[in-house]
Amino acid sequence: MHENRGTKLINFFFPKTCIKCKKTGEYLCNDCKKTLTPHPEICPYCHRISANYQTCLDCKITPYNALEGVIIPFSYSDTIKQLITKFKYKHQKDLVDFLADRLIVILQTNEKLNKLIEENNQILIAYIPTHRYRKHFVKGYNQSQVLAENMSQKIQIPIIELLQKPQASKAQAKLQRTQRLVNLQGKFIFNSNIQLQGHETILLIDDVTTTNATLNEAARTIKAQYPYTKIRGLVIARHN
Repeated sequence: MHENRGTKLINFFFPKTCIKCKKTGEYLCNDCKKTLTPHPEICPYCHRISANYQTCLDCKITPYNALEGVIIPFSYSDTIKQLITKFKYKHQKDLVDFLADRLIVILQTNEKLNKLIEENNQILIAYIPTHRYRKHFVKGYNQSQVLAENMSQKIQIPIIELLQKPQASKAQAKLQRTQRLVNLQGKFIFNSNIQLQGHETILLIDDVTTTNATLNEAARTIKAQYPYTKIRGLVIARHN
């Protein structure tokens, strides 16, 4: 995609600088991209090794666990932390191209999902919603939605607003692990304007995960309406 004139002017007066080596041109130069640490393929619940980031059989039989897996390209290194912080809190939405491209690359190398695509099974992209006050008055945008929209446009998978968050909640990043697990319970609602066939595979996009509490609660909300959907989280990194 070619840069428009406005983007070119911004890049001329405020050039992108690599957050690691300070070289101009990109937020992360090609040499520094090679230093990123891939995240191992694990079960999102017990964190044991699991191919294609799938929920293991032991965790799958637990009724509360609603995710088929969580795909994670990177470990939460200082470099990834800086990129996500700039994107999430410092209003640098132009970072979305780089971050979305990283998600697309790992998605295209996931054997399970590529098989679904080849078999023409229906795949949809959804995202973690945020409360309207936080979206419009605190940040100005929902970073998960921006990532999802960018991905949808590039890989031509439909995006759908499955969930809404009418009630505000405490920011997950400020809570302890046990608090995170209950903070979002009941906070999401299914969008009543949406109708699914009921057997779709849904890619649920967020920027970063720690306990998977947000992704799991969102998946539980969807499955309460459509229990036979298959929901996989897709995040940039996992914070240990």
